[in-house]
Amino acid sequence: MRRSRLGLLMVAALAACSDSIPTGARSPSVDRIRTVEIAGTLNEDINSLIALWPKGPFEAITAQWKTIKKKVAASQLTDAETKLFELASFILKQAPTMGEPPDDESRNAAASRLIAYMLLYVSGETITPPAGADNTGGVLTQDEPLTIVTPSGQAGAQFEEGSVSEDRIIVITQHPGTFGPCEGPLLTELCQYPLYYDISSLPDGPLLKVAKAAICPVETNGQLDAIHDRLRLAHPAPSDPADYVAGGTVRKVPSGEENIEILPLITQNFVICEDVEDPGPLTMKGGLLQRGARLASAVASRVGRLFTPRSAFAIDQGGGGEFTDFSPFNNVDPESELYATDGNAGNLLKVNATNGAGTVIGSLGVLQVPALAVDPTTGTMYGGHGAGTPTLYTVNRTTGAATLIGDSGLGFAAISALAFRSDGVLFAAVNIAGNGGTGADHLATINKTTGAATLIGPFGSCTGIVVPSSGGGSCTIEGIEGIAFAPNGTLLGSHSQRGIAGSPGLYSINTTSGAATFLTAILDGASNPASGGIVSLAFSSNGTLYGGTARAIGAATDGGYLVSINPGTGVFTSIGPATTGSSLSGLVFR
Repeated sequence: MRRSRLGLLMVAALAACSDSIPTGARSPSVDRIRTVEIAGTLNEDINSLIALWPKGPFEAITAQWKTIKKKVAASQLTDAETKLFELASFILKQAPTMGEPPDDESRNAAASRLIAYMLLYVSGETITPPAGADNTGGVLTQDEPLTIVTPSGQAGAQFEEGSVSEDRIIVITQHPGTFGPCEGPLLTELCQYPLYYDISSLPDGPLLKVAKAAICPVETNGQLDAIHDRLRLAHPAPSDPADYVAGGTVRKVPSGEENIEILPLITQNFVICEDVEDPGPLTMKGGLLQRGARLASAVASRVGRLFTPRSAFAIDQGGGGEFTDFSPFNNVDPESELYATDGNAGNLLKVNATNGAGTVIGSLGVLQVPALAVDPTTGTMYGGHGAGTPTLYTVNRTTGAATLIGDSGLGFAAISALAFRSDGVLFAAVNIAGNGGTGADHLATINKTTGAATLIGPFGSCTGIVVPSSGGGSCTIEGIEGIAFAPNGTLLGSHSQRGIAGSPGLYSINTTSGAATFLTAILDGASNPASGGIVSLAFSSNGTLYGGTARAIGAATDGGYLVSINPGTGVFTSIGPATTGSSLSGLVFR
């Protein structure tokens, strides 16, 4: 799994302000990202931080904190949170008067960390979580805008005037954990990349206006150079589909193994991503990181925070996104899980979207599986059989093994391509005319439970078609071998060079009637088609259209290549070979 359960949510964490309460200026950058070592119980750490103030502020903070603790003991949590907001505002204002904190921590970092500890205490916790040091916080008032950026300059948020109906403390906190390659705190099988941050609010609750967020990715020894522009911010998927971000991509399955929303990119001007450094591993005594991760999940439950933000991510200078609620965020590569089959060879492949390299996962157990699709509502992968046996399978993404669901009932036919609409309806390009190998000529839907197909209509016009098919009939369009839904909901299809009727190229397909409309030829920069044409299509979550080439014809050597396609012009660019020459079929992102 390309995710870690460790530290799913580092809740309410450890903010560090700039030298004055931020209202719009960018924080100064720092040359490294630090972590803060901690010891003792949460209450002991709170008291040790309060003790850094001189007598006057010390006595005022102590008195207010004692009042809050009494409210907590009496289960008067609403009153306690109200009092805590007042105290937090006072602490931020008094931060410059604090004595020098140990371990080279700034006064404002220690003051804001104290606020986070107090919030944890009010929520019922007793253990201090691990602390990252690249954090910031500020006061968001009802009638003023606010921009806050962490000391490193690598994460920030911007709020418009009128974003709240009551004053709030806003904190941006760094997740201090370290993860293996491609892993991170979110529940996803996509590759995750640091940096990891949480944007939170006291009191919690959605904003009245959208805010902007920006977080920089880490460049580590050039490893991200090839995929830098593909990265997008992700966060835990909202539980209510009505809260999904327009243009975002939800990856959510009931088992909980996948639960993120990938957010679309917008522009911002308050975080510039230059010379970003990896924070590196965090070492804590006594397994504190593990304890802190467990604590985070507990606090998430008790505080009842809303993990439904509308935010996106700074991929490059000026990149960012919008949010209305508060949550953890980090980078993912939407194109890190691309699957396909090697045509008639009968294997499931994982394909590198950067260089096209294909890795065999395992045998499907059946040959001629040119079609794959992943249900966006469950995460289940399905496969369609061709060569006169139009049956539906589920496919194990780990082993490649295919399990039969049922026959489509189409007779001597073939399932040439599959594609899910966002609502979970499974569409198929099916070959009814001819011998089941002449190329798809009809659009159908397929029942995911039984495998039974329902014909919608032909791509062109047909004669002599009967269902179940016995191999007769003909159509004016036979050869659409790949289908995929574009981000705007349009179903596109690719007609291969091997199709026996119709023009090779890119088509739009009417999902109500099945009628296909020719858009453009699919040609390379020299105006040449792939020798066998394009037999599979898949859109990544950032809108890039990928295709797979058919087995080469004649002396050509372009079979089994991954290509990117401009859907407006039809121009394709070869990325690299994924097979040893067999067709690259069934492309699908997971």
